[in-house]
Amino acid sequence: MAKIAGLIRKRLCLCILMGLWMITVFGCGPLVEEETENTVLTDDFSSYGSFPSDPWAVASGNSSSWSITSSSDVYAARFYTTDSLYSCLLNGDFNSSGKTSVSAKIKVVSVSTTGGAYGLYLRAASDLSSYYEMILSTASGKLYIYRVNGGLASEVNSASLSVSSFMTSYHTYKFKLYENDDGSVTLSAYIDGALITSGTDSSPLTSGYYTGFLFNNVLDGYIMSYQITQP
Repeated sequence: MAKIAGLIRKRLCLCILMGLWMITVFGCGPLVEEETENTVLTDDFSSYGSFPSDPWAVASGNSSSWSITSSSDVYAARFYTTDSLYSCLLNGDFNSSGKTSVSAKIKVVSVSTTGGAYGLYLRAASDLSSYYEMILSTASGKLYIYRVNGGLASEVNSASLSVSSFMTSYHTYKFKLYENDDGSVTLSAYIDGALITSGTDSSPLTSGYYTGFLFNNVLDGYIMSYQITQP
């Protein structure tokens, strides 16, 4: 019995050593496979003679507030105004059903003294007044997800943030919609790859969505890159 027990211990030690060797050589790898997304559209704003132009259009607000700026061959769509106003910039290149993610690298330099808000939205294709939006509010210090139906907004979820840490430098904002098996949709808001807040809508607005930017009371802001993907 002592010999058998000793043999078992030796084999167990050998298995452990082999496992450690495999981790060292191959790495342990992720425990859960990361979800991959298919890139549908990427825009770095480097190819426009004027702005906004196809596929971009101002759905609400003043088109003269938008322009293209560049510094050291880095291009950006600039939103600048001396007045407090609301503006929606729509991308008409892609209308997706079911699953859509939109992300943008955004820098906001200054906002109105009453506070500003900016973010991304997913709009129903045939209805300007129905959309989901991911909005960072400098006035309340929160990142919101809203459901807007017929112009009436209801909060899906929100999370408090240190807003000042996201001002004056570029950060990547991502708004993701995923259609569930039961017909509901899950909406998720990310900043710099971190999930900030999410929520579910059991009565989706539509089956297809355009994407765009949303600003309110932002006096000076830039969008350096824009991407649409499908989970």
